[in-house]
Amino acid sequence: MNIFNSLKTKLLFSIILLILIGMVFLFYFTSIALKSEVTISQKNVFSQRIDNIIFIIDEKYNILKDTGMEAALEDSFKEGTKNILRKINKSQKSDLLPFVINEKNEYIIPIPKNSSISDKEIDESIDVFEKITTLKEGNIFYTINGKDHWIMFKHFEPWNWIIGFDISHNYMYKELYAFETRFFYIVFLILLFVSIFTILIIKYMLSPINELTQVSKQIAKGNLDTIIGTSGSDELHILARNFKIMRDKIKKNMLFLKNHNNLLEVKVKKRTAELEDSNYELETTIDNLKQTQSKLIESEKMASLGGLVAGIAHELNTPIGISVTAITHFSDITKEINDTYKKDLLTKETLEEYLETSSELVNMILLNLNKTIHLIVSFKKVSVDQTNEERREFNLKEYIDDILLSISNITKKTKIQIILDIDNNLCITSYPGAFSQIISNLIINSIKHGYAKNKKGIIGIKIIKENNLLILIYTDDGSGIKKEILHKIFDPFFTTNREHGGTGLGLNIIYNIIANNLNGEIVCKSKNGKGVEFTITLPISKKEIVQHSLSTSSIS
Repeated sequence: MNIFNSLKTKLLFSIILLILIGMVFLFYFTSIALKSEVTISQKNVFSQRIDNIIFIIDEKYNILKDTGMEAALEDSFKEGTKNILRKINKSQKSDLLPFVINEKNEYIIPIPKNSSISDKEIDESIDVFEKITTLKEGNIFYTINGKDHWIMFKHFEPWNWIIGFDISHNYMYKELYAFETRFFYIVFLILLFVSIFTILIIKYMLSPINELTQVSKQIAKGNLDTIIGTSGSDELHILARNFKIMRDKIKKNMLFLKNHNNLLEVKVKKRTAELEDSNYELETTIDNLKQTQSKLIESEKMASLGGLVAGIAHELNTPIGISVTAITHFSDITKEINDTYKKDLLTKETLEEYLETSSELVNMILLNLNKTIHLIVSFKKVSVDQTNEERREFNLKEYIDDILLSISNITKKTKIQIILDIDNNLCITSYPGAFSQIISNLIINSIKHGYAKNKKGIIGIKIIKENNLLILIYTDDGSGIKKEILHKIFDPFFTTNREHGGTGLGLNIIYNIIANNLNGEIVCKSKNGKGVEFTITLPISKKEIVQHSLSTSSIS
């Protein structure tokens, strides 16, 4: 455990910090108060010293005046006074220096060379010197070369002298500094004593907590039989007793849980065996369902192909019937013209009429046979694509026209108009059979579920290319899909028209083709009574698509 995270260390640090802060504040405010008192005291002391010097000089000078020899001996008396003051100057330390400025504003008692302030430094302190000579009496604080000084000076009027002392900051407050040093040592000793005393007290007070901590570690490791000391009546021992009660309950609960777990293990083993049997049956059922679903999807595809065959057969019936009728008529008139020729009754008018009728019949037969060939080619393309999942290049517009032609037997029975909005030259390399099943199933689904019998409507098929995506938008204006079942429409076997033969596989087949075969996605938007909109998004590379101009075609 990190020592700095222990409760003992935190308490000790907090107490020492509080004491230290208190001592610092005490020291700070005491120093300020003492400094103020010392300043006042020192001012009085040095002011008294200067007064004593001036008093002595004045007294001696008055004696001289009483002798009547003032004029003759004044210069000699001044010189003697200077000598006395010089002796005082020489005897003083550099931190306390007397000085005298005469009536000519000249230093007659200069500061010694070994002092902390030289003559040169004094000369450079013009502002200080001017203040002294201007004020004549007072005190000045100043700083020179980073050292603080205090000057106390007074005016001796008879000779117009200024007498004063230059006192260093250290000398002025030396007693205060000595006190601060002693105070610091005392604080250090107090802190040391308090720290030792606090450590002993904290150790005594926290020893039960340390014991509980060790016990809790052992219990956390699983040693629930660890002895817990509960003697005593203070709060910590009460906590220890409650801790012991909690430990005993945990032991009891763990024993209960162990027995319960043994019972659960037996039940789980039994239930697991049952689930394994059920899972085997379920897997078998799922496999059967998958096979059934695959067969149903194949059946749906074959039913779709059967519908395609029936539709093509119906479409072929008309042109082939017309062609057979035309050929029969052509055969009859040819037989008649042949009999007339043999009887030598053939006239120019009869021959011209025969030739004109023959030309009309030939054109009719040729037109219907070409229509038959076109239907057979379209049927071949769509049917082969639906049964073979081969990838090839094809024109989308032309191929969707073939799809619409193949289911025309269904769409012609309705009053629904199908509008295409596709580029005539949009060619892709993909699975045409997938597109055939998607388009035909969507259209048949709209006819079955979206429109009542003989109701008019419009189905729109729009295909656009955006970057590397092919987007097919299919819309109808039919009855739409209810909101509560919209999320189920792609589920297998989900249908709302089961009573009329709906299998619920149409949209599921579309979804699987788009998601699995074409790696795309389909989204349906619809409101009840507002039609549907299917948006199919298919990824396609630049090599697989060529797009030129946009055209619109409609088939009704």
